[in-house]
Amino acid sequence: MYNLIRIEFKKAFTNKLFTIALIIGTVIAVLCAIYNIQAMELEKQYYQRALEISGKGQNPNLQAFGLYNHWICQDFSSMLSALYFMLFPILSAVAYGWSFFAERKSGYIKNVITRGKKLEYYLAKYIAAFAAGGTVVTIPVVINFIVVACFLPALKPYIFFDIYYGVNSPSMFSELFYEQPLLYSFIRMLLVFLYGGGAAAISFALAFAVPNRIGVLLLPFLMCLGLQYARANIVPQSFMPELSPIYIIGSHGVHIRVLWTVLLEAAIAIAVTLALCLYKGAKEDVM
Repeated sequence: MYNLIRIEFKKAFTNKLFTIALIIGTVIAVLCAIYNIQAMELEKQYYQRALEISGKGQNPNLQAFGLYNHWICQDFSSMLSALYFMLFPILSAVAYGWSFFAERKSGYIKNVITRGKKLEYYLAKYIAAFAAGGTVVTIPVVINFIVVACFLPALKPYIFFDIYYGVNSPSMFSELFYEQPLLYSFIRMLLVFLYGGGAAAISFALAFAVPNRIGVLLLPFLMCLGLQYARANIVPQSFMPELSPIYIIGSHGVHIRVLWTVLLEAAIAIAVTLALCLYKGAKEDVM
């Protein structure tokens, strides 16, 4: 089992499509960081000019120009952040979620299973796909955070400036945000990893039923769009406060109020895809 996992991880993190997905995500995340840095520098210049005219010597809104409300997971102003989280299911699937479909079609599975236990192969493949999917969407987020941190001060959020942060008292982990913002940001990154891995797991599971690779790559994306639409137009917020993964891990995630719904949705995706993987893996005849 260990050798299978090691082999699958090597395949997952060294294949060309993982690299391509990572580059695309990183480019979007870095451009998003540049946009925010330039926008904040320009706005600070306007503030400084206004202060010079008014005769005041210090910017009273200094807390509005910090790291913790301008990195990609808390960026409300740039279309690039919206684009990134809109594309995250595709990036996750491209990273390695597609590989199981390709190996089923090519007959590679037969060569592996004849030398070991079938379930071990499916489980190793699932774990590698989940890890690659989560990693490929989390690394650009971390890079964005670091780039923004190099230019904007990591000022501790001040509660009286909550209008600039979007995090108010009912928000999930609001106390943590104002007391330990770095830890809060790390938790947001973990949610990105969790949902990125979940999207890759869905792509993996779809290989059992979907007859072509395009469907395996795009269906997780379409499912997320469907949940986004359902959240806005169908499902009452009182019943399911958070439904869309795009909403949960993106900048609007600051408005999340109920943690259990966020974890429940991810848990359902992981449990269903893993169960399907093991069940179909045990039943399917690939010989």
